[in-house]
Amino acid sequence: MVRPLYTKLHCQGAEVNESNNGGRTPLQLAASNGHLDVTKELISQCADFKKTDRDGWTALHSAAAKGHLDVVTEIISQGVDVGKASDKGWSALYLAAAAGHVRVSSALLSQQAELAKANIIHWTEFHSAAERGDLDAMKDHVSQGAKLNKAGSFGWTALHIAAGNGHLNMTKYLLSQGADVNSSNDFGTCALHSAAEKGNLDVVEYLISEGADMNKGNDRGLTALHFASSSGHLNIVKSLIGHGVEADIRNAYGTTALHYALGTRQIGITKYLLSQGSELIKRSVRNSVILQFDGQYGHYDVVRCVQSCVGHAVSRFTDSVTVFRGTPESDLGRTKYQDGDEDKTVKGGMVIVKMTRILSDLDSHEDLLRSQGGRTAGSTSLQYAIQGGNLAAVRYLITQGAEVNESNNAGWTALHVAAQMGRLYIVDYLLEQGAEVTKGDFDDISPLHVAAFVGHCDVTEHLLRRGAEVNGATKEKGSTALHVGVQNGHRDITKGLLNHGADVDATDHDGWTPLHIAVQNGHIDVMKCLLQQLADVSKVTKKGSSALHLSAANGHTDVTRYLLEHGSEVNLIKPGKTALQLAAEQDQVRGTSTDTWCAEGQKHPSSPNCHADTEGLTEDEKVVWQHPEKGCTAVHLATQNGYTSIIETLVSRGADLNIQSIDGQTCLHEAIRLSGREDSKVEATPALQKISEEFYQNELSPKTALVFYLLDHGAKPNIKDNQGNLPVHYAKDEIIRQMIFSRVTTEAERNNYANLPESAQSDRTDSVEPINQPLDGRYATGTFGALGGTLSTKSHGFTLHIPPGALEEDETISLQVLTEIPNDLTLKEDELLVHLNGFQIPPTLFVQYRNDG
Repeated sequence: MVRPLYTKLHCQGAEVNESNNGGRTPLQLAASNGHLDVTKELISQCADFKKTDRDGWTALHSAAAKGHLDVVTEIISQGVDVGKASDKGWSALYLAAAAGHVRVSSALLSQQAELAKANIIHWTEFHSAAERGDLDAMKDHVSQGAKLNKAGSFGWTALHIAAGNGHLNMTKYLLSQGADVNSSNDFGTCALHSAAEKGNLDVVEYLISEGADMNKGNDRGLTALHFASSSGHLNIVKSLIGHGVEADIRNAYGTTALHYALGTRQIGITKYLLSQGSELIKRSVRNSVILQFDGQYGHYDVVRCVQSCVGHAVSRFTDSVTVFRGTPESDLGRTKYQDGDEDKTVKGGMVIVKMTRILSDLDSHEDLLRSQGGRTAGSTSLQYAIQGGNLAAVRYLITQGAEVNESNNAGWTALHVAAQMGRLYIVDYLLEQGAEVTKGDFDDISPLHVAAFVGHCDVTEHLLRRGAEVNGATKEKGSTALHVGVQNGHRDITKGLLNHGADVDATDHDGWTPLHIAVQNGHIDVMKCLLQQLADVSKVTKKGSSALHLSAANGHTDVTRYLLEHGSEVNLIKPGKTALQLAAEQDQVRGTSTDTWCAEGQKHPSSPNCHADTEGLTEDEKVVWQHPEKGCTAVHLATQNGYTSIIETLVSRGADLNIQSIDGQTCLHEAIRLSGREDSKVEATPALQKISEEFYQNELSPKTALVFYLLDHGAKPNIKDNQGNLPVHYAKDEIIRQMIFSRVTTEAERNNYANLPESAQSDRTDSVEPINQPLDGRYATGTFGALGGTLSTKSHGFTLHIPPGALEEDETISLQVLTEIPNDLTLKEDELLVHLNGFQIPPTLFVQYRNDG
């Protein structure tokens, strides 16, 4: 019946690859539930078997985790990548092996030769026989000496596998041969857990009769009762409690079976556990209470079941707690509860029950609490219902007394949550019920801020039409909705806010405008939208950064070019700041904004908070930002970061390469220092490639070619910084040194170089030792024998290497550097004239090698 139903839905226009709220497609759901026919039909209708859910799981992951061999085989036949990992790095093979599905593991392993060769998945035919329930094969293995307790992958033994697959006779045989009934796999799961989770009652009772520890927990403290409750196996729940298991046994987090029954909508188990005395207000170590209203999923039947058991009805909802009313004589009405640091006895039949979200996965308990500035941001039932998109649940809660404008501990109202989730229909309903559209949280973050940040254009427009303050600013940073809207590149949000009167040049407390944020993050479409509304391109932040500074420092070439075309001052100097201050102020750190928000409207940890923060930077970027940056122009910043395309753009627009920063450095100083760092990178552009090809036989690195480029475009090599150092003082590369020396043409320049101090000092953190290279001593001579040696000129630093064995007897060798070729130059038989490749800039350099022997 399933396949014809799907075919009918598809014929009526159902989208085959449409995802539900969890990001799962029909194919993933069919694969997870083992529906082979539906899987085949969906694939025939072009279902995308590569599509992932919000956890990065494909249909293959889902089928493998559940052990559906036929579905796995079908998906593999479609050529899917069996090695694809989920967001947590789990492959389908890992999931199958971790769950003890031997045959699925084998099928996947056959598609992964490398894993098979490495023997990473340790399944044997012994384990496979246990999964099949092949008793004869198992007996043969045992007779041949197979070890019953030998573990396969992830610690699964034959008993675990047999019990999980419901093979009672196999289980009996293994135990009779000495298998350990309480042995655990790598996750702490034992045979009883596996049988209880899969609903194998006969196996459960036999294991108990053989001494299985019913209260044994896995690594997270889950017992067989927890597994049975969450999986919906009432008969096993009854059997375990009948054998003496406490109904309220807790796991490592203090969670009981009733938590799982409520969370997975197991009405029968809920009723039974309540009838067995499960305490409705027992607290867990996470300060949660057993009785929980699951508004998120709209489980009214579960709630009504609980209400019928205790004789109460929901009367009102507060932050984190629900109030139930009942008769004074009820047991529930006489129970104590914890409220902050006080113990209070509820009189008159009233009890307050902690509200928490029901989660079947204990690893997700961290989602219950969110932190904002040290505050706990617990959600109310109404907010959970909104997160689930359940309008019916929202209506029900409000009709039962939920306060529509009530805030959680972080100050968020239901309207904040609806705006965050993009639930326009719920936003509209809440506004009709009196929700305050302008109400902010403790930082005055309004629902409009939230919708603009996340990018829900329809919600943003609706809030604006219903009276939201378009220029309302937050307390801490002074950010408007436009500031946060442009941060994530939401062009339509930006246009909508501007159409409703948003101030295009609004500044936050740090002097940042929306344009600054847009260009820093490289959002060119948003930037164009702001400039079309006449955003002031000349505005600077309180730290002195213009839009052009931010664009150049972050490597956004197209943005830089567009700003220059719209009037940005190419040679604007940024006021003096040290690099550490810049890193702390976040003015120029790529990918970081001045007011970064997380999904719940909380401030991101990397937001500016008056301390240096280099988290998220590459090692290259950290090094760059450790150097002093004082009085920098845009081209200084681009050079420091090796953004060649931006340098070229700025140069084409008239950037002055010889402007000195406050510490006296020019772009040439910066480029030469950058070339000396092994961990630095320079963008390789066609212009640099051309320099390398034409001048150095295509062997010049981009870092060195950038120095050539600057020199060719007017960078002066004779400008000293405040330490008295010329750019050449910072050169580690001999090619760069010779390139600088080759440009010395006048006597004045020669004197300038010749009179350099012996050891110019540097206070830089890049550990580049300045060099001192006077121009005298262009001639060197020496006597060498069979051992070889080196001969160097004092001028220009040329060195002739004479390898051992090159000379049979002692010879005198002379080396002379010529900056020009004499017209009457005549070479003798024992003389050689060598042209130094890499330089076609006057004067041409030549090296003369002479053997005087």
